[in-house]
Amino acid sequence: MGADTLLNAMNNGVMRAQASALSATEREVLAGFLAGEAMVPPKPILACAEPIGALADSDAAAMQGWGGNAKNHRHSDGAVAGLDRNNVDQLALKWVFAYPGALRARSQPLVHDGVIFVGSQSGDIYALDLESGCAHWTYSAGAEVRSSLSCRSGAGPRGPGTLHG
Repeated sequence: MGADTLLNAMNNGVMRAQASALSATEREVLAGFLAGEAMVPPKPILACAEPIGALADSDAAAMQGWGGNAKNHRHSDGAVAGLDRNNVDQLALKWVFAYPGALRARSQPLVHDGVIFVGSQSGDIYALDLESGCAHWTYSAGAEVRSSLSCRSGAGPRGPGTLHG
């Protein structure tokens, strides 16, 4: 486990009570000692140059959450996915995203309106551009995001958005 992950656990997670008597510097030193590595600041996330626009209503989502849609079909047909037997061998890596301060991602991604929303072990939710992988925004949920994200429909005064639990 990396020093940044241990430090996050001491500051915000399961080790918070045990580390509560330590100063911030002591927690950093302890995290580095336990991990066998020095604390390294996370690399900055590539931010998108253009701001994200308003989200479309969730009925248009390609993958609305863990089950794929409101009926939990867990399936994306060829028309939505753009894949079939004739072109699956042409898949190529387009971009990668390294979760800062995290070793794992347990939440399922939500793909909606050209954006992929993902949660992380470090407690952050990222809105990544589906085409380039740049980050439109980051939200700190305050704890590891372990459940799937979902779309909220546009009904009501707040309009469409994402939900997490």
